[in-house]
Amino acid sequence: MDGVSVLIKKGSKYLMIQQPETKPLPCRWFAPSGAIKKGETIEQAARREIREEVGLEIGEIRELAVLKSDWKTERTHFLLAGWKSGRVRPDPREIKSCGWFTYEQILKLELMPATRVFFERHFRDF
Repeated sequence: MDGVSVLIKKGSKYLMIQQPETKPLPCRWFAPSGAIKKGETIEQAARREIREEVGLEIGEIRELAVLKSDWKTERTHFLLAGWKSGRVRPDPREIKSCGWFTYEQILKLELMPATRVFFERHFRDF
């Protein structure tokens, strides 16, 4: 099973979320993510996860990389999407904290391992 990790861009910043203390790799930061359900396309999974986790609507989606996952799924499709509408409303069962960060600020966060690899090796400021 694969997953998606959706980096949402708004202006010059990107939305990042923080893992709760009750989940594996507690308090690590990453882009809103989740598993692709059977029968879903990558895009459908991305839009569903973003609505469920942070309550936003996103625009066009572009795949940037596919990497080995940190947990739950075998691989993660790292995607870039523009913010389309909505105000961030994080699901408290899934997210400890969230915020909009520049690329430089993201690199200073305690990131999930695959997210760190993505930003250091595959990400260019879009």
